Amino acid sequence: MTVIGPANRWGPRPFRFSRDLGGVLDLMELAFGQEAARFRDLRLLASLGPLLLPFEPLLREVWPGLVWDEDGRVVGNVNFARLPYLPRVWLIFNVAVHPDYRRRGIARRLMNLALERVRLAGGEVAVLDVEAENLPARNLYLSLGFEPLERLVEYRGQAPTVVPVRSPNIRPWGFRDWLGRRGFSTLNAGTLRRLRVMEWQVGALLGALSPADLLLYGRRMRSWVCEVDGWLLGFGRLDRPVLGRGSRLTVWLAPGIPEMLGHDFLRTVAGQVGAGRAVTVQVAAAPDRFELPGEWAFQTRRRLDRMFKWL
Repeated sequence: MTVIGPANRWGPRPFRFSRDLGGVLDLMELAFGQEAARFRDLRLLASLGPLLLPFEPLLREVWPGLVWDEDGRVVGNVNFARLPYLPRVWLIFNVAVHPDYRRRGIARRLMNLALERVRLAGGEVAVLDVEAENLPARNLYLSLGFEPLERLVEYRGQAPTVVPVRSPNIRPWGFRDWLGRRGFSTLNAGTLRRLRVMEWQVGALLGALSPADLLLYGRRMRSWVCEVDGWLLGFGRLDRPVLGRGSRLTVWLAPGIPEMLGHDFLRTVAGQVGAGRAVTVQVAAAPDRFELPGEWAFQTRRRLDRMFKWL
């Protein structure tokens, strides 16, 4: 597959850590604004430049991708990676084009090339997250055959005074609740909805090792599940720093969870935060099905739609 036209000095080519990381980070900050803060730690790595050349093959496996090059300038990017806990599923991420180069088909070309590479590597399905309000990007993915899967809504505010609901269906999470590869023998929309809860349960596994997590990360984690007749319908995890402020609560609700039980589960896990504490709450559920109660006075920060495509 040809990935660049050297005579014209423009077009797509493989992402190289030693050459492109700095330019890609600049592009991420321009495209994603404050959300790009999560890449801040990579700036030191980018400053190493040519010193990374010996490690290029390893780094390419960790963060494969494509960039769009215009006379040596990175103006477009896409990354893709196999999920370690489900190798047939690949995550597409960091899709961005410089504002001066948009509406030229660059994102579509990069996406098509990325999907081709994923398919050649044995991927059966690709998933990605997109801001619900980013209609150009969302329409692009729809035109490429992606379908909506679930919505993650992020809120920020002060934790309300909430009395946890006592229910036989809600209890603390334990090792026996670990999803692992269970239920993923057949890939379908239902199993794909469990990808996020599997990701969050990885953190719960670490959090269950309280002393180690407290020592390494300076935080404590607690988790809960909601189940009916052995079926996992909800999962919640609270990350609370030992020092400072800013707890994070993540809640996943299955499409089949009854609305009342879903709200009971939300109240139960939110009641663990502590009234008045600053908290970020993320709720992943079917689009527009569950919202935080209005009296909690949280501000909606962003809405992310997870989409998927069979390859």
